[in-house]
Order: sequence, then structure tokens, then C-alpha cells
Amino acid sequence: MKNITFFEPVFQPAFCHWLLDQAREGYRKGTGYDASNQDWDPRITRGSTRIRVRNLDGVAEKLILSLLRDRGAIDNQPHGAMLFAGETGSFIFWHNDAMYGGATTVYLNERWEEDWGGQFLYREAKDAEPISILPRFNSGLRNSAALDHRTLPVTQLAPEPRFSLQVFAIKE
Repeated sequence: MKNITFFEPVFQPAFCHWLLDQAREGYRKGTGYDASNQDWDPRITRGSTRIRVRNLDGVAEKLILSLLRDRGAIDNQPHGAMLFAGETGSFIFWHNDAMYGGATTVYLNERWEEDWGGQFLYREAKDAEPISILPRFNSGLRNSAALDHRTLPVTQLAPEPRFSLQVFAIKE
């Protein structure tokens, strides 16, 4: 497997809009987002504001994982899917996903501008120049467990949180 693979589009547009609606509705109502980056390793979250995490119910998660497998965005090993809402000032420092065996991200916001921050950066080697990916609706990426990556802070210019679908491989 390459260290990073890109997908666009990931889902049928109507399904991706449905996911975005689920993310927004739960965020506005304050329901479902019962975890956050405040419980993560402080080496990657120190100084960040909250990234809210919403675990998906079994039916939605099974459907999403099935669609991602059909698309080739994940393999057949077990995975967990959740929605992330990155609030103003939220980011993640350099890390890899070795503890999970890799991850897949699908960007949900219909519009996202460079000045709003939240870009995904990755590098193939510690001394390599980082490559920046701007979140785009219904685009996604799968990163290997070894790929160093981070996100830039979401700025105050962003009109809403940076919504994404995050899927992590579960090591058995």
C-alpha cells in the first residue's frame, strides 16, 4: 500500500450531503458528540481547542464502511467510523496512525477556503517538505499507519466547524 491514496468523489453526492447534515444537526443540537480530542495523547493536542467526536450508530456505521470498502477506500479488516467537528482553533500536531493501522478521512463541508485553515499536511519523511491538502466536499484520503501527518488550526474566519468522517482501522 502507498503511504497515501486520494479519492474523489468518495460517495454519491446525496449521501455525502446526508452525512454533512448528520454532522451539522448533532453539532447544533449538542447531541451525539460525546467525545473529543481532550482525551487524546497531549503530545498531539496540546494547545488545541476542541475537536468534537461523534461515534456513529451501528446501522449508519455498517453502511458507511460497506460503501468505503466498495470504493476501495478501506480494506476488509475491522474499522470504526466517526464524525469529527473541528472548532475554531482546533488542530492536531504531527503524528502517525500506527496505533490504528491507518486511517481514512472524508471531507464533508460543502465549501472550505484556504484562509479558514484546517488543511491536512503530510510528509513522506521527517525532513521532507510537507504537502498541504485543502478539505474539499466529498473528497477523501487514506493514509498508511506510518505516514506522518497533521492538521492546521481552524481559523476564526471559518463559518462553521471543519466536519469530516474519520475511519480508523482496528488492529486485531
